[in-house]
Amino acid sequence: MVSIRSDLPNLQGREKNNISLAEAELITGRTHQIRAHFAHINHPLVGDGKYCLNPETYKSDKKLGFHSQALYSYKITFKFNDGSQSVLDYLNGKTFEIGIENIDFAREFDHPDG
Repeated sequence: MVSIRSDLPNLQGREKNNISLAEAELITGRTHQIRAHFAHINHPLVGDGKYCLNPETYKSDKKLGFHSQALYSYKITFKFNDGSQSVLDYLNGKTFEIGIENIDFAREFDHPDG
């Protein structure tokens, strides 16, 4: 059995209109992992029709202008530790990032980093 893990930080102070801005770090990477973990703790992603168990919440999200899930990867770091050779070795240790202020649904939140 493979363990699936995410790090879901404290969201205090990053809320607006009953919506929280969260940052999650994937420790293992699986399809729908972030969506499933947030739904499991009863905090589905805004605009997520698949994992939101309450149809009224999903309708409310659409009224707020969220017609798809509010999920965005703003930073990715490549770490290859298995010692094997790959055509992607040039990426090892590199991080690519877009400023969180450039994400349309995240702009209205206060950010602790500035």
